[in-house]
Formats: sequence, structure tokens, C-alpha cells
Amino acid sequence: GSLLGDVPVFSGQATTARADLNLQTTRAWQIEANFTAQHAALIDNPSSPAVVGHQPTGVSSHIANLWTTYAFSIGGVPGFQIGGGLSYRGKIYGNVRSINSDVGKLHLPTRLLMTLRVG
Repeated sequence: GSLLGDVPVFSGQATTARADLNLQTTRAWQIEANFTAQHAALIDNPSSPAVVGHQPTGVSSHIANLWTTYAFSIGGVPGFQIGGGLSYRGKIYGNVRSINSDVGKLHLPTRLLMTLRVG
């Protein structure tokens, strides 16, 4: 750890596994998917040594995305697309106060977001 002005800086490490899949099913249709699993932990925090070993704030342990697009022409003019996707994010902590449980930890729950695109 180090101090940058009056702001404590902490260190962390992560073990990560990632998988990506890109399929061009037809000339016009594409599917993309990815998944990331990671175990992130604080390894140094001068202002709060009790949180060393805990998941850092703002870091999800699981992330997944699925996206598909279809390209088409309108009146013989190419370059148009329609698409949609799903994004999954596991729980994200806003603080690391509790030592042994989720009690007292501020967090954003697991969420799934759907996106549509036309262009």
C-alpha cells in the first residue's frame, strides 16, 4: 500500500477465467457470448487492515453477456442492423466492512439487463 496525498491506496489481486464465443451463423446473423469468473481479493489496505482478503468494492465475481445482431438492407440499401442482448452481473459490494458475512455490507444485487438495438 501507499499514500497518494491524503487518499489511501489499496492493492488487490484476481484470479480470472474467461470464455468467448463468436458465431457467424449466416452472412447476416452473428451471435456473441462471453463469460468471466474471477476471485478478487484485497491484499493490502492501510486504512482498514481487517478487510484484507475480502472482495474489493465494485468488483463482480461473475459476468456474462449474450448478444445477437442481424444485418439487412432496406430498398436495396445495405448497412442496417437489428440486435439484442442480455448482460448478467453478479453481486457487487459497495463496502467491505463485515469480516465474516454479508451483514453490514452495502451491495448491488445480481442483475440481468436486456438491451435492444436498431440502426
